[in-house]
Amino acid sequence: MDAPEPCPYRPLRPLGGGAHMRVDEAEGPAGKVALKRPRDPAHAPWLTREADLLSSLRGVGLADIVDRDDAGRWLALRFVPGPSLTRWAQHQALPAIVAALADLARTLAALHAAGHAHGDVKPGNVLMGSDGRPRLIDLGLAAHPPGTPGFHGTYGAASPEQLRGAPPTPHSDVFALGALAFRALTGGRPFSANRQAQALLPTDQLPWSPAMVRPGVPAALAGLICRMLDRVPSRRPTTAGLAEVLETAARDTPLHIHPVVFLHWRVLGRLLVATADRGTPGLIVAYGPDASAREALVAALQRAARREGVPVDPMGNRGLVCLSGPDAPTRARALADAGAPALVLISRDTPLPTLSAVGAVHLDTRLPDHRATWTAGNARLLAALEAGPKTPAELAQALGLGTLDLLDIAEPLLERGLLQTSDDGTRIRLSR
Repeated sequence: MDAPEPCPYRPLRPLGGGAHMRVDEAEGPAGKVALKRPRDPAHAPWLTREADLLSSLRGVGLADIVDRDDAGRWLALRFVPGPSLTRWAQHQALPAIVAALADLARTLAALHAAGHAHGDVKPGNVLMGSDGRPRLIDLGLAAHPPGTPGFHGTYGAASPEQLRGAPPTPHSDVFALGALAFRALTGGRPFSANRQAQALLPTDQLPWSPAMVRPGVPAALAGLICRMLDRVPSRRPTTAGLAEVLETAARDTPLHIHPVVFLHWRVLGRLLVATADRGTPGLIVAYGPDASAREALVAALQRAARREGVPVDPMGNRGLVCLSGPDAPTRARALADAGAPALVLISRDTPLPTLSAVGAVHLDTRLPDHRATWTAGNARLLAALEAGPKTPAELAQALGLGTLDLLDIAEPLLERGLLQTSDDGTRIRLSR
């Protein structure tokens, strides 16, 4: 038997890869390529399936095949130097970012129409081509044999159902596209950067709205991204026509979210999910002298409840019940004593310590003076870090704030993973 022909491409440097494949920048008969090879000969059929799939879907924004080994020992793809879509987006205006996301949605729609799901739509798998359009690379999960057991995907991009061990579907690709859109628009993640938390938050928390981090994101676009990140697959939009919906949503009026919503969203989201999924009762007292701040909390929670399919019923005993006025404490206590499957939000000037005995969560809507411009401060802080890491003192000077005020703004962004500290803890940088 003749010995197999050696690979005609010479690896130059590693580009990446995963548990089953490695990818190198290489050169050979067709010039510079991205050379993909299985780490184990047993996975060669996976590479053959990926090559067949790419061959059947040319010209839709996937990686272009340059050369291949029919036995699956290597696959040469057109080299795309990048950058990733998220790194490219750091220096782009919103319309350009949305146009790239729409192109990516069209690529996924073509893949889904052919009966396949990508399964790992993440920043490292979306590179910008020299023509300014994104390329979706690495179809390894789409080429996995059906029924391959275990978790497949990437924390921070994987959908809740993937985190539970389900195979990727078009619905999970939409979730990942929503996470990518959030990251491209804001520089951060819609849930958390913590690896352990990423395995839990998409199932028991609501995503941040991109407008909480990037003021002025169009209202329809912010709502669409939140729907794409829905923990229930059937409530997410499909990729059929999604590109056009994205482009239309980007032309909507800007959305400015009151900073008090940003401050309390984690608590509100967790309680709403508990009510929506398990009928768990909850009681919130939003208090403070600023009626507009309390109204902003009520409006944001009502929008999220409608998106979650939770009835907004101010006069009933289920769903989201928003109360105000002198009889609100009495009505809330009656609902709590009855164990009604309702999330009750009371809006008033002062707290209600007596309701703590029935589990009331108090949310103070008073904000220090510098927090009144917190949302705008987020945008200014992110912009100041685009040029590179800075010390807190340097950032405070750039934003015209005291160091303590600067840290008050930066701390929640650090907790959410939108920002990171350097290894020695002296500088703050963007998370990418």
